[in-house]
Amino acid sequence: MDGQSGDRQTVDIRERYRVNQDPDNIIPRIRNFCLDMDGTVYLDSTWIDGAKDFLAALTATGRTYCFMTNNSSKSAGIYVEKLLNMGLVIDPETQLKDFHSLCINVPESQLVRSLLILEQHAHGAGRNLPSMPRALQAKVLTDREIEVLSLIVQGYINKEIADRLNIGLTTVITHRKNIMDKLGLKSVSALTIYAVMHGYVDINKI
Repeated sequence: MDGQSGDRQTVDIRERYRVNQDPDNIIPRIRNFCLDMDGTVYLDSTWIDGAKDFLAALTATGRTYCFMTNNSSKSAGIYVEKLLNMGLVIDPETQLKDFHSLCINVPESQLVRSLLILEQHAHGAGRNLPSMPRALQAKVLTDREIEVLSLIVQGYINKEIADRLNIGLTTVITHRKNIMDKLGLKSVSALTIYAVMHGYVDINKI
């Protein structure tokens, strides 16, 4: 294919899909823009052609923009620093928004932790949740059982729990059995969900 034929094909594709066209003159009427980052504004640490000029034009015409990302593994501060290093200063409170996504093709313990992080972000300490039935509000476990539960969900094995609490190994095993019997839970994942949602352990410790 010669260069001229390639150029014609590119023009045909643009016309067919109306790439970079605004026939209804919608863009000038938009006052606020929400933009993805990697692949839309930059690639790695390199500006995509025209992106920086586009942002400058928005500011110059009195319009606003914010960024959003579905990468919940990075904090807002990382993106603020990256954009700053690229020459763009933004306000993280108004110009950087995020939403969380989950990958389910991971070990159960990792998936449970991700789900609990989302739950704590929205409903930590019971925020924005209806009150639990009185039966569920009652304290089911003893103080010692709560201590053992907290250490179990943090990943400590029975011997380590015994050493930390200065109790016998058989005592830990007994507490562990009693906890599961009282709660009707049979897995560490289920215990983890219970412990975090009842405030017995900080999500950042598991």
